[in-house]
Amino acid sequence: MNGPAIILPDSLTDALGWTLLHSLWQATIIGLIAGMILNFRKEGNPSFRYLVGIISMFAILASSVVTFYLEYQPVKVAFTAM
Repeated sequence: MNGPAIILPDSLTDALGWTLLHSLWQATIIGLIAGMILNFRKEGNPSFRYLVGIISMFAILASSVVTFYLEYQPVKVAFTAM
């Protein structure tokens, strides 16, 4: 039983797998940076903390989209003349 290979092509499942793997360390780094920013500004107002959180979530999303774009290589079908 092949599972998702029946529905999705191999290149797409490979790209999704690598994107998931890379998103783990990318989100960790972005989270550490956001945590350091929030730690340095402990007395910051709530709107600043909210802004840092929103920016870090969008950065995680953007890094995942860019990673998927770089990893996905669709299968190119070549037509041959008869």
